[in-house]
Amino acid sequence: METAGRTGVVHFVSVPHPRQIQSAIFRQVEQLQEAERGRRQAEFGEWFDVFHTVTNRVVILKSPNEVRVNEPIIVEWRIGEDPNATYVSNIHWDLTSHSKDNSYPNETPPKFGRIGNYEDRFHVPMPGTVYFKVRAVVPAADVYWSFERTALVIP
Repeated sequence: METAGRTGVVHFVSVPHPRQIQSAIFRQVEQLQEAERGRRQAEFGEWFDVFHTVTNRVVILKSPNEVRVNEPIIVEWRIGEDPNATYVSNIHWDLTSHSKDNSYPNETPPKFGRIGNYEDRFHVPMPGTVYFKVRAVVPAADVYWSFERTALVIP
């Protein structure tokens, strides 16, 4: 078996089922690499949220990673662009990603207010991955979207 270590090649001598051992090692390495990819993706999401917070747009502060069918998905977000503007904001969601076109068919009732923190909830009636964003609108001016988040809905 070839490795990335200093020895380069490891030979299994007098080991029963060396291919099974090699397969087990490779599976473990793949699991560790997948876990690291997940950590990096989460870290990038956090960095982008910090960017949005610093640039004072709309950012999701809290949302669950997993809920059961028909349990509420509670989302908390912050709006922080213009202290003099009145915003209309709400959650937009679907069981399909719309990260590029924002054409989510489901949305929560609008909330009206100025900069600050907001919270709302929605229910998903079936298992799967739910995709959601928060939209904040300054009427007759600008539209801001958070980054898309996901939650796993389990039976």
